[in-house]
Parts: sequence; structure tokens; C-alpha cells
Amino acid sequence: MALIDGQLYFAPGVLMRDLRFDDHAFLLSAFERRTKGLFLTPIRTLEQSTDAQEGALFGAALLVAALIESLARVETGSTAQGTLIKQWLETHIRPFRDTVVVNSGRTGAPETRSAADVFEYRFRNGLAHNG
Repeated sequence: MALIDGQLYFAPGVLMRDLRFDDHAFLLSAFERRTKGLFLTPIRTLEQSTDAQEGALFGAALLVAALIESLARVETGSTAQGTLIKQWLETHIRPFRDTVVVNSGRTGAPETRSAADVFEYRFRNGLAHNG
């Protein structure tokens, strides 16, 4: 959502006050505009940025994590914190079920974790909260 000129938008071109929950076609269209306008288009723009590649990758990774979390919340209706991204990735994207060995942040000892768990912990939590 964005507040622009005193108006609250659900998606680019879709005001919150105009959402019609009984019109499923409109809701799907609004959700598609939100997904493309707030996530996919900015991710693609950052992906194509060559003048600040590291910063662009940082921003794109944050947007990807936010998109996955948003999709997971819509799909499940969950307001839970913690493993929502991990669960969504493991359910929908097969390679994220694979395990990898990483060094623990606390002890440095090797740990076996799913790629989804590593993504949520290191990208969603690590980038978003620790930059």
C-alpha cells in the first residue's frame, strides 16, 4: 500500500476505497497490478541496473523476500511470524527443499538446513534487519 497525495492505494491505479470484495475478477486484477507494480517491475528494473549493481541486488533480494512473504500470507491467511517464507518456498519451489550445509552464525559449526530456511534466515531476516 502507498499513501500518495492523501490517498491510500492498494496497487498502482487502485485506491483502497475502490476495492470491491464481492467482485472476484476485479480483486484478481487488483492483486495482479499490486504484484507487478510493487514487486515484479521494480525487481526487473533493479536487475537491469548496472551502475549500482551491488545495491540493486540488495534491493532486489529484499523485494523478492517481501513478494514471497506477501504471496504466502495471501495464500494461507496466516499472520504468523518466523517460517512463513520457508514453508512457502518448500511447498512451491522444489529446489528450495534441498539441503545445504552452512556455518552457524553463533558457533561457526556446520549445520544442515533446507535452502528455503537459509533464504528466509539470511535474506529475509538478515538483509531486512541487519542490512
